[in-house]
Amino acid sequence: KKMRAELNIAKIIPSISYSLTNDISIGLSPVLAYGEMALNYTDGGDTGTISSRDLSNDIGTGFTIGAKAVLTDNVKVGITYSSGLEMEYDNVANFEQFGMAGSVGEAIQDSNFKTNGGLTQQGAITDAGASMLNKSFDTSMTADNYNQILSTLPASKANLDNLILEQPEEFAIGITTTAIDKLMLSMDYRKIMWSDAKGYKEFGWKDQDVIAFGGAYTMNNKLVLRAGYNKAKSPIKGESETAQELMTTVNLQGHTVYKNALNMLNIVGFPAISETHYTLGFGYKIAKST
Repeated sequence: KKMRAELNIAKIIPSISYSLTNDISIGLSPVLAYGEMALNYTDGGDTGTISSRDLSNDIGTGFTIGAKAVLTDNVKVGITYSSGLEMEYDNVANFEQFGMAGSVGEAIQDSNFKTNGGLTQQGAITDAGASMLNKSFDTSMTADNYNQILSTLPASKANLDNLILEQPEEFAIGITTTAIDKLMLSMDYRKIMWSDAKGYKEFGWKDQDVIAFGGAYTMNNKLVLRAGYNKAKSPIKGESETAQELMTTVNLQGHTVYKNALNMLNIVGFPAISETHYTLGFGYKIAKST
């Protein structure tokens, strides 16, 4: 039993800037975004055939504004704000299945939740999955086990619901210094407002604080070496919650679904969120500009 989630976003970002003084400039970038999304999973039968719904697509618009100031000969600071980008994807999933009347909802209601001192999200989902499949799982439940739970959902296009997903607003500030000969160092802070973005806020995503460091070293008049690092907590990695909290319902764009079911979709549908990134690169000037 398998589930496959796919989300692709491409952006066109032309920019214009204006110098207010020799040391201060401002900029504006209109943003045109194209998004694609599909959620496919195996049906509830014995064939194990995964659905093959096409990618749904939409176009969103937004903007980015910013300003840059030269503090000294060697230090520059910049600040930017990016608006949200709202897109609606058709026929994503039957979200009623994750409410009281659905198969996932029935499993959650029938589960024998343990309440001794609280229960983690993974433990609650494990119990729900065991109830639904009439079998026991150990506490080290993997993504494959969660996929088994989703296999009971209908894979046909009938009764599928649309989903609005909004790329969140972002605020960023950064500083760059060239005080050391041939070496440029930078540090950025970025706030990503997932908790206010449509779709993600219903799924319980939390805001992210992203810290990034970068450097560029000029080897000669043609070659520049670059390296970077950033760190942020996953927006879907929640703290332990009690069974009672997980049994509460959430309004998912007009559909009443269990919080526990949304946690399960987060684990299966968004499993590859990285918290730490390292980058290496270089720039090489092939010829003199004309």
